[in-house]
Amino acid sequence: MGRKKKKKINISREKIKNKFNGRCAYCGEKLKNGWNIDHVIPKSNFEKVVREKRQPKFLKHLKREDVNHDDNLFPSCASCNRYKDSYSLRQFRRELGKLTTRLHERTTIYRIAKRFNLITETKNRIIFYFEICNCK
Repeated sequence: MGRKKKKKINISREKIKNKFNGRCAYCGEKLKNGWNIDHVIPKSNFEKVVREKRQPKFLKHLKREDVNHDDNLFPSCASCNRYKDSYSLRQFRRELGKLTTRLHERTTIYRIAKRFNLITETKNRIIFYFEICNCK
């Protein structure tokens, strides 16, 4: 059995990188070597999301065959892309919101830093860089 060939995406990496002025669409950090192109609506369930009309408002114009459309491709730092994985934007935001609780439960050094007021937890709404950037 041969390995499945990866479908080549016909896009300009530079065009994607410049969508948000060379910054990660999610955290806003300046992109470094090794940055990734993220599918906003993940490839794994793209057709289902579009068929059920569950795509984000800014992607409502995409059709079932548009998985690699420029509008569905965002520049992402490697860590955001790894953490987002195949989450939708809603799921990704929810998982990010759980980080401080997980750190508190699982990491002694985090709890110590909190006790010494080195860390202040907030209940701020998670806003992605692409939502506040006037880049397009």
